[in-house]
Amino acid sequence: MILPKTNDTGEDPNGPAGLAAYVLKTKKCSQCKKPLSMTKGKSGKTILWCKDCQKTYLLTPDDINHYMLINHIKCKQCCAEMTANVGPYGLYIRCDNGHYTKPEAI
Repeated sequence: MILPKTNDTGEDPNGPAGLAAYVLKTKKCSQCKKPLSMTKGKSGKTILWCKDCQKTYLLTPDDINHYMLINHIKCKQCCAEMTANVGPYGLYIRCDNGHYTKPEAI
């Protein structure tokens, strides 16, 4: 049986969740004052992007740490506290026991 082709764009019909929803609600473009969206850049790094004026911003560790603090986000593997930092290869999130995760996974 052949199923009909769907127009699934891969986006959640209920809108973004987690850190992406927090960014959409709290971060605004400095030029046009519209909400920023969290997306992946060409290099694979997580960036903030304005859909209206096409300006991009970097996601900072302070943004992630504030989100994790107000939402009581813990490590999924060991329930330890997590912190975001910038290393030589970019932004990373690490728990107190050494587990790593990506910004889009929290």
